[in-house]
Amino acid sequence: IGVGTGDDLTVIKKYGPVYGLDIDQRALDLIPDDFLVEKRQGDACALSYPDNFFDCVVAFDVLEHIQDDVQAIREIQRVLKSGGVFVATVPAVPFLFSKHDVVLHHFRRYRHKQFCTLLRNQFNTLTCGYWICFLFGFVVFQRLVLEKLRPSAQLHQPLPRVINAIFIKILALENWLISKKIKLPIGTSLWAICKKS
Repeated sequence: IGVGTGDDLTVIKKYGPVYGLDIDQRALDLIPDDFLVEKRQGDACALSYPDNFFDCVVAFDVLEHIQDDVQAIREIQRVLKSGGVFVATVPAVPFLFSKHDVVLHHFRRYRHKQFCTLLRNQFNTLTCGYWICFLFGFVVFQRLVLEKLRPSAQLHQPLPRVINAIFIKILALENWLISKKIKLPIGTSLWAICKKS
């Protein structure tokens, strides 16, 4: 859900056939047809798939774009098979809500407890935690200091390649820690893995 321009699909399609849904047809048109079994324009709050249809649903940085996130979670639970898995990420820490979020059309950033409660209302098994911990100070400085000094048009300038490569290594280390079941104390994002019983 919220396939965007398909950046995550090279990883996701290794796990099986992928159906892509996005509210923006222009984004779907940018994705090569062979990446997906089906590209469908649609609303996450009214999924046009039957009950118990999918083995897994992923929504990476999508729920914050949906005004009625409770209804979106209900729909995701409905289309999952029994034993199906839902994997999601969302932006965390509400005090970081800034021009960055406004430009990206976010309705909210989530608190840890708020996100877990949202998911527990529909799913029985839940693992949830923070991500992007080691860069937290950098992001706080960027959101609360630098953004006030720059116009909105300059908020999404790409990082220099060397810095981007360093950040990717840092995130890889965090991914490894999470895979070892080490909980990070804070982060600019939250992740969750849920199972439908």
